[in-house]
Amino acid sequence: DKEGVQLMSSNLSSNHSSLFTKDTGTQMSSNSNSPTDISITADSSPAEGILTQYRVQERRARSYFTAAEISHSQGIRGIIPVKENKSRANWCSFIVAVGNKLGFPQNTITTAQILFNRFYLFHPEKDFSTQNQKSDVSVTCLFVATKIEETYKKLRDILIEAYKVRHPEVSDVNGDAQPIEDQRRRVIQLERLVVETI
Repeated sequence: DKEGVQLMSSNLSSNHSSLFTKDTGTQMSSNSNSPTDISITADSSPAEGILTQYRVQERRARSYFTAAEISHSQGIRGIIPVKENKSRANWCSFIVAVGNKLGFPQNTITTAQILFNRFYLFHPEKDFSTQNQKSDVSVTCLFVATKIEETYKKLRDILIEAYKVRHPEVSDVNGDAQPIEDQRRRVIQLERLVVETI
């Protein structure tokens, strides 16, 4: 019944998404994923009330993963956890180095590290496995983090400092140099993929 569905929809938080189907009434708890009974009264006419039960499947968006989910993700992607963790730690240190060079607050740097780790939970490492590709992902995560934390910085400035960190023997970097421009284009393409993992 449409009125019953509308009634239930209005009572749910805007942070929840619900799927209604006529069936034995159960609701999935967002905290425990265990079903609890639920029923909705729906009036088919002003003079008659009909008790209709709905199955309500409720899912709260989460910003974290359980250990089991992470392990399952690694298994699907054929990842060796120890090796992957070491690689991620190195690139998170790279993000810290670039962020400090640019004077970003800790919140921005931490957000970038979280984005980096989430990116590789959703995307196979074999697709972004080279040093240049991981550098691109790191810079993209830092760039997106500046927008999230409102510590805006031009992408070209981030790219220049990232290049200096990777190549400490280079003291002066031309922002219009071809390597910088090439990476800028790759970062712009990667930005959407990073945002989709949030």
